[in-house]
Amino acid sequence: MEVEMNQQSTNVPVVGEWGEIKYKLLEQYVGRFATGMKDKWDVRVYIDLYSGPGKVRLVEGGEIIHGSPLIALNARHPFDLYVFCDERADNIDQLSRYCDDEYPEADTRLVVGDANDCVDELIKQLPQPGKGNTVLALCVVDPYKIADFRFETIRRLSARFMDFFMLIPSFMDGHRNPKTYLKEDCPKLDGFFGDREWRGDWAAAKQTNVLFGNFIFEQLAKRMAILAYEKTQLIDAELVRNVADKNQRLYHLALFSRDRKSVV
Repeated sequence: MEVEMNQQSTNVPVVGEWGEIKYKLLEQYVGRFATGMKDKWDVRVYIDLYSGPGKVRLVEGGEIIHGSPLIALNARHPFDLYVFCDERADNIDQLSRYCDDEYPEADTRLVVGDANDCVDELIKQLPQPGKGNTVLALCVVDPYKIADFRFETIRRLSARFMDFFMLIPSFMDGHRNPKTYLKEDCPKLDGFFGDREWRGDWAAAKQTNVLFGNFIFEQLAKRMAILAYEKTQLIDAELVRNVADKNQRLYHLALFSRDRKSVV
């Protein structure tokens, strides 16, 4: 992963070592996907629902490294099209400058807004598949917290041929705030799962002493399976832990794919 030192920028999010783990895994998979699929599909599309400004700063040492958009743009065999979305206009402005200055040949589309509210616009950016024009997308879903994501977004995007690389904020958010999310009048997990059936499942699951964070992940995976997506393990137990404190669980990472041929 390319690293910069001492870059002056007012719009560079700070991430911990666990964030670096996520980006390293993403870099490995994006590279394999972009290369492995280039002769199997006519058009490969990369979609980032929470793109950020393009680069992040590590809290340890202060190095500035590529975030998910620039990781994808820097792939050995670049995608044919990139679609970046972020609700902050300043993030998209910064990312646009990186695209213009460092990747002028890339076909990039930038959308400002909440990804959950911009699904129609995102789908509009995708090429229409047809005879002699097969299209496969890799969609990165990396919300900061549960309230940032609604399952309906995945449901609608999944109408196209698309794999999902997903971060589920199972412990860093859900497990830390069970009293909030379990309230009958709290709609956040209802939106995250796309229904209220999880409430009955939790009533049964808690009797087995399952951790709430693990329950959140398994419920999300269950709903992806209903959409015919298989789960692929990316790391041991799919659970990222705090590097400094191995007992502090943070989030789950998983790849969801319908076609085993696209899992490279």
